[in-house]
Amino acid sequence: AVALTHRLPQPFDWLPEGLLLKITFSLRGLVDASRAIERQLNGGNIPEARRLLSWHLVSRDTNNLDESGISAAVIESVSENACDGLVAPLMYYAQGGLPVALAYRFINTCDSMLGYHDAAREWLGKIPARLDDLANLLPARLSSLLIILAAYLTGNSPRNAWKTMRQQAKHTLSPNAGYPMSAMAGALNVELEKSGHYRLGLGHPKPQPGDINRATRMLFVLAGLLTALVCTAKLIPPASDRGATQTLPR
Repeated sequence: AVALTHRLPQPFDWLPEGLLLKITFSLRGLVDASRAIERQLNGGNIPEARRLLSWHLVSRDTNNLDESGISAAVIESVSENACDGLVAPLMYYAQGGLPVALAYRFINTCDSMLGYHDAAREWLGKIPARLDDLANLLPARLSSLLIILAAYLTGNSPRNAWKTMRQQAKHTLSPNAGYPMSAMAGALNVELEKSGHYRLGLGHPKPQPGDINRATRMLFVLAGLLTALVCTAKLIPPASDRGATQTLPR
């Protein structure tokens, strides 16, 4: 596909590649789902907020979640998907182009579909789950740093985000998910809890529906920062090209 796009005349050669790249990441869908749940919470419709949360964002049981529990789950999804759905595919695109970004999306989707602890998928899902852990090692940490910078630019708490990330990033079973989630918890000064699994931002108040909007605002800023990084990476020539010298005939 990339080879075919390069046959098109400039500046139209970038359009098909851009369309294919778009299927590897999602920003609007994540924000729209989060804000739809926030609207239901603000309207007092807890059952509908639970339904939307289960339908769009999480696989956990939402039947017993109260307002703060739903808000926490949304914020956790926003921060974790900032890595899976935005930072990782674009980072891999900057490093290896469209084929590498699509390879990451394939691994991540396999993990989402198969990486569950149940009788049917316990062993089948181990390979994509471990591959996904490996593929997200660097993107997760980059995501947490971008969240800290976004916290500074949006008037939240970058210092607390850094402190919480350093102290609590490893409190989750996943080797990666705790980094962006703990950074977001610290930035918003809220406690994010998944009952029986983890608590991040210990000692801070439980999140409220308004904190969802703060998280999505940070996500937009993070997307802008990431776009600038990707464009810079794509515009800088490889070191081998920069160091090459041309030998002229005598």
